[in-house]
Amino acid sequence: MDSYEDDMARAIALSLQDQTSNVSNSSVNDLEDIGVDDEFDEQLRMAVEASKKDSTPTVAPPAPTIAKKPEATPERSHIDTTPATASFLSERAKLEKERLERQRQFRKARGLDENDDERKRKKSEEDDGEEEWEDEEDDKKMKEPDAKSSTSSRSATSARPAVNGNRVENEGLFWNGELRPTAVQGAEPREDKRPTIRLTQILGEKTDISFVILSTYALDLPWLYSLFDPAVPVILVTHPTDAGGQASLKNVLPNWIKTTPVLKGGFGVMHMKFMLIFYKTGRLRVAVTTANLVDFDWRDIENAAWVQDIQPLQVQLRTKFDPKNTESFQYIFKRVLDGVNVKPALDKMIMQGHPNLPLTNTSDLCTNWDWSRVKVALIPSIAGKYEGWNNVLGNGHPRLMKAIRNMGCRTGTIASPSSPRASSNVVSKKEKIKHLQVEYITSSTGVYTYSWLSEFYYSVRGESAGDWLDLGKVGKAKVWNGKASDNSSARTSRSKSGAVGKGKGKEKEKDAGGVTEGQISIVFPSKARVHASRYGERGAGTIFCQRKYWEMANYPRELFRESRSLAGNVLMHTKMIIGTLSDPPDESSKSKMRTKPTTATTTTTMSAKAKGKAKATSPDIIDLIDSDSDFDTPIPAKLTASKSKNLKPTQSRRGNGKPTQVTSETDSETESDTESESDSDGLELVDPPIGWVYVGSHNFTPSAWGTISGSGFNPVLNVKNYELGIVFPVRSQAEIDRIALFQRPLAKYKEGDVPWFQGESVYFK
Repeated sequence: MDSYEDDMARAIALSLQDQTSNVSNSSVNDLEDIGVDDEFDEQLRMAVEASKKDSTPTVAPPAPTIAKKPEATPERSHIDTTPATASFLSERAKLEKERLERQRQFRKARGLDENDDERKRKKSEEDDGEEEWEDEEDDKKMKEPDAKSSTSSRSATSARPAVNGNRVENEGLFWNGELRPTAVQGAEPREDKRPTIRLTQILGEKTDISFVILSTYALDLPWLYSLFDPAVPVILVTHPTDAGGQASLKNVLPNWIKTTPVLKGGFGVMHMKFMLIFYKTGRLRVAVTTANLVDFDWRDIENAAWVQDIQPLQVQLRTKFDPKNTESFQYIFKRVLDGVNVKPALDKMIMQGHPNLPLTNTSDLCTNWDWSRVKVALIPSIAGKYEGWNNVLGNGHPRLMKAIRNMGCRTGTIASPSSPRASSNVVSKKEKIKHLQVEYITSSTGVYTYSWLSEFYYSVRGESAGDWLDLGKVGKAKVWNGKASDNSSARTSRSKSGAVGKGKGKEKEKDAGGVTEGQISIVFPSKARVHASRYGERGAGTIFCQRKYWEMANYPRELFRESRSLAGNVLMHTKMIIGTLSDPPDESSKSKMRTKPTTATTTTTMSAKAKGKAKATSPDIIDLIDSDSDFDTPIPAKLTASKSKNLKPTQSRRGNGKPTQVTSETDSETESDTESESDSDGLELVDPPIGWVYVGSHNFTPSAWGTISGSGFNPVLNVKNYELGIVFPVRSQAEIDRIALFQRPLAKYKEGDVPWFQGESVYFK
């Protein structure tokens, strides 16, 4: 060989010397790993330089020389410096060409520039080796994150050294849970300077993973497969491909089982996006995201991910499975896994040669890990029809309502005069109803009626859907018709195309559920905003609104607001709700009938007379909604009671889940006694939450959140989709500002604007 060939062969040997298997047996998927190829080329260049400095042409340098270099790629085996080297490099070139062709085809299908990635790769090479995606600054943020960006003021990412084979690495861990936006090409670093996260960071080192359960709606299987060691068993939950929506199990790749849940009649979608990543150390990482498992969602459009690491419990500390537990995070997640057909997939995986999975039954999730640090509530929608409060409260917007109530964020409501709840728990004159403003960023809109919007708004205020059902058809019609009438001036100010016009009428709020601009804002990009974004129309293929709905006579067009990312000029696929509590806009509601707000740290008591009325209509709803919860939010437990007469101890829960003694009025008091003494009796929560934040897969649609019908005695909830998200309390406006991913205050559409209609774009027809 000449000198150059010697250098090249020796450099390859150096960069691959620690691998235990020969390169000729290396997996094709190892070599095709997205992002690994560029790193390998850089590693090769560094190794060549090292070999020139530290060794002679005939003697290989000692192992410590290369060990000082950062290992960014999977370790590969030592190879002989023979002509086989040329064959190896040729094979790599062939694989790279195939990968780029698949990527080009995928971008073409999305309507994106087919050659955009190649241009960016060449530009990156010209920028003196500057790495756009794997920069040192991001690694620094993973090690020393800003605690302000986490889901609570005490949440932060921590890091600790982990030994893996012959190398020591710093691995970013999320012991307290953290919410982060995903990195977007062209907006990194973000304009708001927030740390971001990538899918490769969530997964971690592929050789450390022992088992994975993934869930997604859209799927790029070859791309996803390249991110894992082929030997790792994977269960993949996705949308049914069968037109009838039947549940299915299928081996799609070696060690990969795809499972799909039932979608009755083929209606609805399996839209959940989550990851359960089990590591060889016993650690479990949970991620709930808004992104599909396609490269587009993790590169070209903004999403969000909540991530938390969970420590394994020692065998002697493991608990017994409690089938009565319906509130704890892990028990709800177990129900989610059962609902999306994971249990039979586990059985099949074990039968096919993986008997030592860290999770052999979905109930193991509840007993084998320490969930005490989880401070968020899990909000699932599992497709189906549910009857009775026990079943209704576990899904969709009723589940969100219960979590909001458990967090102490109930607003207080004005119940129907005919409702049994209207005569009980009258608030004291010292207490006020809270006003709730909801800002909901969604990537897909639905068919909205004021009836459903009012139903949803009842739930997000932490109020029972039973109150809404007790209004009856006539009462709901009055609410709906009154709202439509009040908004007539707003509707007549729009053109036939639905574009925003001048002279929009001022609207007033309704006490009984009519939704107004001050209550719900739907954050969705206008057509003009899409055109002005980095990728234009080609980058908005996963954002949906239909003109035929927008132009409906009673469609709530006045609720729409512009969507602008704090990252920069990019579009958002994020689904996020920010609920902010404040004093009511006017004080006229003081004189009206209201139910008393209950929180996670207060327990109210009805009079015996009121209880009798409630039981006659809805025997279990009050107990079910106001019962103690295992929601483990750190709500301050400082309570004050201004009166000790006729008091008895009752148990409530503090933020740490431990029971504490508080006091409430005795059941022996008459209804009039309760009302007359309510001014001086009661418990006051110090430093309560001022709102809450939801992040997950739920778009703002009835299919995602469900529709409720029936009566307060026997409610019925219909949910079409499978969805999953998390919700947590916030305690200051500053905290909300740190968490929000879109620009606030929200801006109305400009004159002539309409939403982005994906179906009308030339790129997606």
